[in-house]
Amino acid sequence: MIFLNVNNFFSLLLLVSAFTLLYLGYFSWKRNKRYVSISLLPVLIYAFGYSFEILCTSLAKVKFWIKVEYLGISFLPVVWLIFALNFTGYKEKLKKSTLILLYIIPATTLILNYTNDFHHLFYKKLTMNNTGIFPIVEIVKGPWYWVNIGYTYSIMLIGLIVLMLAYSKAVSIIKKQLLFIIVAWIIPWISDIVYMLGFINFHIDLCPLTFSISGIISSFAILRFRLLKLTPIALEKVFSNMLDGVIILDSENNIVDFNNSSKGIISELNHLESCGKKIDEVLMENKEVLNAINSPSCNESLISIRNKDELKYYKMNINNIYEKNDAAIGKILILNDVSEEKKNEEKISKLLKLKEAMLKISYSFNEISNINDFLQFILDEVINCIDERICGSILFLGQDKNLKIVASKGYDLEKIKAFTLKLENHFAWESSGENITKTVIINDLDKMESISILDTVEGEKIKSCTSSPIIIDGELYGFLNIDSIYNNYFSEGDLELMEYMSNQVSIAIAKHKLYEEIIYLSRYDKLTNVYNRSSFQNIVDNIYNDDSSKKDFVLAVMDVNDLKIINDNYGHLAGDELIKRFAKGLKGLAKDADIIGRFGGDEFVGVFFNIDVQNLTNRFEELIKLFKKNPIIFEDYKFVCSYSYGLANSATDGIKFDQLIKIADKRMYKYKNIVKSKKVLTNSNV
Repeated sequence: MIFLNVNNFFSLLLLVSAFTLLYLGYFSWKRNKRYVSISLLPVLIYAFGYSFEILCTSLAKVKFWIKVEYLGISFLPVVWLIFALNFTGYKEKLKKSTLILLYIIPATTLILNYTNDFHHLFYKKLTMNNTGIFPIVEIVKGPWYWVNIGYTYSIMLIGLIVLMLAYSKAVSIIKKQLLFIIVAWIIPWISDIVYMLGFINFHIDLCPLTFSISGIISSFAILRFRLLKLTPIALEKVFSNMLDGVIILDSENNIVDFNNSSKGIISELNHLESCGKKIDEVLMENKEVLNAINSPSCNESLISIRNKDELKYYKMNINNIYEKNDAAIGKILILNDVSEEKKNEEKISKLLKLKEAMLKISYSFNEISNINDFLQFILDEVINCIDERICGSILFLGQDKNLKIVASKGYDLEKIKAFTLKLENHFAWESSGENITKTVIINDLDKMESISILDTVEGEKIKSCTSSPIIIDGELYGFLNIDSIYNNYFSEGDLELMEYMSNQVSIAIAKHKLYEEIIYLSRYDKLTNVYNRSSFQNIVDNIYNDDSSKKDFVLAVMDVNDLKIINDNYGHLAGDELIKRFAKGLKGLAKDADIIGRFGGDEFVGVFFNIDVQNLTNRFEELIKLFKKNPIIFEDYKFVCSYSYGLANSATDGIKFDQLIKIADKRMYKYKNIVKSKKVLTNSNV
């Protein structure tokens, strides 16, 4: 009864193993993993045949079931090698011709086993041993039996090496799967060695039994870890070659694994010698990422990471990893680069802000009279639209071909005043030469030793700059510069923005210049650049109304002599030259507080402060002498600028301005008559 119970127990275990392998084969086939099903088939046959062999008591029946077993045993090593190659992703390296050669010995083994009674190359002798706990066959092994054993061990060893290599390269999330397969691979092999070397007292082949254990282990690996989804090499390739960064954490936020892309995103991972370090320690400088990871409610967030001075944006998805009992065992962080999308959004946002800013600027150009104040207003608005943290400047090109900063943000004002730059030393000149029409981006400005640029007010180096030329009426007027302390701050997408900004700035400056010109012409005489009559009158009225301390002055009325004669004889351009020469001389003898105006064609009026009549008379006479010494040469003509004048003192001649004008005008004509009489005497003497 005892040997029957042992027989039945071993037989039952082997049958359970066979049906387990059958189930796994069906499970694998349904999931399109046929190589797994095929690898289980020889084991199933082996276990099934041996389960009946150990129940047999006659040699004939034992021989029959041995032949059944060898339908599986013969091909088992090759089929399992193919399984290992398929599972690890190395199958492509196995040529069809090599595969055919691998099957030669298994096929020969099967044939020799089936025909052993004729040659005894496989078994020299088979006998029944009834002295043990149950009847079992005694085998005297033939030469081919050992060939088969050697071949089987060799092929299985190659398969084990393949699995071990895959394990060494595999990402951590599938190493457990591979470890289970390796263990399942080794167990039957060890049991076969134990059986072959006779380390147990009873002669029973444990290999089919250990294959039942392998079946259970494989089943656990398949069902628990779902290793049939992807091969390790394929998964390793997917994991390593993903464009998205992937970081795997355990339940305590220790880094379990990360792929190559994540190292390109988070530079700290490049210096991580091994996994297992807490991510809080690795990313201690990046609080934004850590806050997202440690937030219990956050599963998706937009983060920014600066790597090599380049700011990039990533959408970070945080997915918890759960066991079957819903216990969280870790997290998977997936970092998707959305920098281009973010930059496009920012670009649109900047454009909208810029349009609003430019509209604001267009409404303000007639409210800000000083051009430098207006340029500073433009620069502030532009920078606020882009990034309040960056620096910038507007440079104007002087007649000496030197650039000077007329508006700035983020720089020391004292250094700004002293800064000049030759046009040919500007990096736009190096890129385009004299024909400067395009925006230039320099993202490694700190490496260009030949470029002269100021440090920020905090003393930081400018590392990136984009510069757009300001073109007005087809001529280079200056540059709009936007600067950053970071390398690679500006991209090609910023070119369009800068082109738009510089065009709008050019238009705004042109409008302001036109407005200034209109304002200037409304106040000044275009030919002489002194006040026109209405503007002069307004200034005098203000003096009378607002500032009593300036009511003591000397009023001068002046008239250019012989203007009509010059116009008639030499042309009106010569007459204009006469008027301009006189106005220039008149402005030369006036002080800053004095007021000069043109009342008509050849009539001028001046208000002179802090001077008496005699001293002012001396000045006018000196000017007359200066004109005589320096005659006007116009084309082929030569003539002297001559004028008459009359003075009235507000302190002695009257307070009202109209009254003073009449007195000074009367004295001017008296002076003119004296000049004319002198000319008559001179001509008669001649």
